[in-house]
Amino acid sequence: MGHRFLNGDKVSIKLIIVFFLGFIIAESVLSLIGLGIQSKDPSWGNLLSSATNASILVLQPWLIIPPALLIILTVLAFNLLGDGLRDALDPRSLYQNK
Repeated sequence: MGHRFLNGDKVSIKLIIVFFLGFIIAESVLSLIGLGIQSKDPSWGNLLSSATNASILVLQPWLIIPPALLIILTVLAFNLLGDGLRDALDPRSLYQNK
């Protein structure tokens, strides 16, 4: 019974992290197109939405870079965390290194 839990544990942790990353990306995209969090509440999608105005994008293009980089780095960091947890909790990797 314990072996089944260990085998499913690494998959469930990776799935939880992938769903979390999907929520981050979905919130950003929905807020970017105006269907997500209202504009008075702070979110990365709202920051991108305010920076994609044509006049702001032409005059101040650096305003779109920080929120876009933060979204990319957060998704990458959580993806690497999920891969690291999956590798650390893999019981087969403990025996292959010896």
